[in-house]
Amino acid sequence: MDQPYYKSILNIQLLHCIHENTSGGDNIFVDGFNVAKQVYENHPDAFDVLKTFYVRFVDFGTDAYGNFTFGYSHPIINVNKHGRINSFVYSASAESDSKGDCTPDELLAFYDASYVLMKGLHDPNNVIDIHLKSGQIAMFHNDRVLHGRTAFESTAEEPMARWLQGMYFDWDVVFSKLQVLQMKLGLKTPYLPEQSDDYF
Repeated sequence: MDQPYYKSILNIQLLHCIHENTSGGDNIFVDGFNVAKQVYENHPDAFDVLKTFYVRFVDFGTDAYGNFTFGYSHPIINVNKHGRINSFVYSASAESDSKGDCTPDELLAFYDASYVLMKGLHDPNNVIDIHLKSGQIAMFHNDRVLHGRTAFESTAEEPMARWLQGMYFDWDVVFSKLQVLQMKLGLKTPYLPEQSDDYF
C-alpha cells in the first residue's frame, strides 16, 4: 500500500504501465484482508494485537516543492463498529523503528503478532504475480492490497525501459458518483460495504 504515513489514506490506486520493455519487474500483490482473515482464524490473539497496537509510519525527503516530512500512527488492522475490516495499513519501507508509548510486554506481543502476519504476507499462496504490459492498468484498493515489484534491468540504449504512472481516488468521490448515477438513472441505492455486518 502507499501513504500509510497519511492521516487520511487515499483508498483506490491505479498503476498505468505506459511503457515496459524490461527483464523482470513483475508486480506483486497481496490481499491484506485475506491475510488478516487467516490470522483471525488461526491466531486470534495476534489479530487482537494488530487491531489495537498503533504503528508509526513515516516518510521524509525533498520533492519538486521542497522538503517534506509525513508521519502518522495507525493499527495495521482497522475494523468498523460491526467488526468488519475496513482497512489494512502496512508498508515495511515506511514503518518507523520507534514504536511510541507502549510497555515492554505490549511491544513483545506486537513483535510476536507481526511475525505471524509476515509469514502470511510472504506465503506464496497469498501472492499474486503479474507482469504488466505497455498500456495495461492495475487498479486496486490501496488500504487493502499490498504491492511491490521484483527487480528489473534496463539498458543504456533504453534507460526509460519501464514507466509506471500512479494515481489515486478516495471512496468519497466514487460513492458520490455512484449515488448521483443512481438518482439520475433511477437505479437502486448502490451497496456500500460499510453497511454490512458481515465480518468480511
